[in-house]
Amino acid sequence: MSDLTFLCKSKIEALERSQAVVEFDLSGTVIRTNSLFLDLMGYDASEVVHHQHSMFVPPGFKHATEHLNLWQKLRRGEFTVGEFCRINSAKDLVWIHGVYCPLLASDGHPYRILKFASDVTLRKRHDADFAGQIAAIRRSQAVAEFDLNGRVSYVNNNFLDIFGYRKLQVINRHHAMFVPAEERGTAEYKEFWELLRSGEYHTGTFKRVDSAGRTKWIQASYNSVRNENGTISKIVKFAVDQTDAIEDHLRVDYLYRHDTLTGLSNRAGLQLVLDDKFAEARSQRFSMMLVDLDQFKCINDTYGHPVGDEVLRIAASRIRESVPEAVVVARLGGDEFAVVLHEATDSEAAAQRIVDAVRAPISHDGVVHRIGASVGISRHCQSGTEMMRRADIALYMAKEAGRNTYRLFKQDEPTDVSSLEAMLAPLL
Repeated sequence: MSDLTFLCKSKIEALERSQAVVEFDLSGTVIRTNSLFLDLMGYDASEVVHHQHSMFVPPGFKHATEHLNLWQKLRRGEFTVGEFCRINSAKDLVWIHGVYCPLLASDGHPYRILKFASDVTLRKRHDADFAGQIAAIRRSQAVAEFDLNGRVSYVNNNFLDIFGYRKLQVINRHHAMFVPAEERGTAEYKEFWELLRSGEYHTGTFKRVDSAGRTKWIQASYNSVRNENGTISKIVKFAVDQTDAIEDHLRVDYLYRHDTLTGLSNRAGLQLVLDDKFAEARSQRFSMMLVDLDQFKCINDTYGHPVGDEVLRIAASRIRESVPEAVVVARLGGDEFAVVLHEATDSEAAAQRIVDAVRAPISHDGVVHRIGASVGISRHCQSGTEMMRRADIALYMAKEAGRNTYRLFKQDEPTDVSSLEAMLAPLL
């Protein structure tokens, strides 16, 4: 045996040991199979030799154009490779990666077909499952893909519908186009993309803007995707529009913290601010003013509540405008307000501004209304409750002094306790 013959024989034996092999004549009749092919398809040799290739083809495919074209190509001597759906002895579908090799005679014409096959059913099932999941995600969620520089490479229709763009308006544009202008140049936004490029995963609720500049709230995940070499090649974003739910939550939260008539914080909003400030740092110092409108009840009694509400709104606006540096301005209820100032603010000057602003005439529907404001001031204490108690005492003193003025609580200033308690009763 020559070296060349030995080498060819060795190669054939190696293929026979590692590959399922079957040979056909040009009519498609099985001439020979190896044991790996029989194991793959679940047959004995006697059940397949001298039978047609079509025995392995699902019934619906036997006369399909694809199958007919395959054998026409093979009879012309054309090499064919691909993945093919076949049936085994149990009539179960299997997927075969098949290589059909026409063997050519000395005149160049094919005389036999050699097929090498391997079972890829599990991979096909896995791929189909994975593709189905991706398709389901793309149907139900907004999907966008970005290159590592943050530029859009793909968006689906759900994404375009959320943001109100056409595809050509976003492809090759930077992700920053969806981000509020005040966030685009921040260190946090830059770090966001650096972390994605490093392979970190991000999920959360994000504030975004649509094509009309309207705020959108998106529940989204940003996923770094690696290519076949393990290198991060793109960022895929899956998103769901949560704008309606978030805005409903924000409305409820706003109503919980704010007075609906004046737009100022309410008692709950004031308490939340005080809790935050006292928890932040004990070294921070504040002053509090309680403001009570004078002669306001007479407007409600004389002109009715609609007029009273309008006067109250104007008075609230004047109080807020008098102390633009305030930590918070709140309506506690009725005609009583609270103002919290940083200790660095001159609280007595601020109180005088409020008194002056409120006592200015208020014109409404041709009628001029006059009210005033009494203001009580307390300086920093160990708690918001104590600050409010002392401000109440100072407010009483301002009313006792003739109203339309302010007073500062002083720890050592004597007070008439009995009259004090009587005055505070309607205020507390």
